[in-house]
Amino acid sequence: MKKSILLLLLVICAAFLAQAQLKNTKWKGTVNSPGPVDVLWDFGKDTVVVIMLPDSAVLETMTYQLKDSLLLLTKVTGSSPCSTSDIAKYRISFKADQFSLTPSDDPCDERKSAVNSDPYTKVK
Repeated sequence: MKKSILLLLLVICAAFLAQAQLKNTKWKGTVNSPGPVDVLWDFGKDTVVVIMLPDSAVLETMTYQLKDSLLLLTKVTGSSPCSTSDIAKYRISFKADQFSLTPSDDPCDERKSAVNSDPYTKVK
């Protein structure tokens, strides 16, 4: 019984730590739009803004949630034809000051082809 409670607490703590890894952080990398474009992912409390570099044009604003190793994204505004009612699911993996995304389930082909598996590096 004690082991089950301890395991549950560890899982809950891991979920909070993963969410904390993104909250109020910025990450630099590239997306395909249609060729490689340098971007900054600016994560707030529950919203992420994808900004094109160097001109700071906003490509997309999305809400996000982190559940286990899945990053859930929903478009709010932006230049993609993605629906604001679709929920995109990407596997996220963290390594040091980087994260990588792998599509799990994204109904928007344009976003799916834009997000590549190249790592994003945390901006300090």
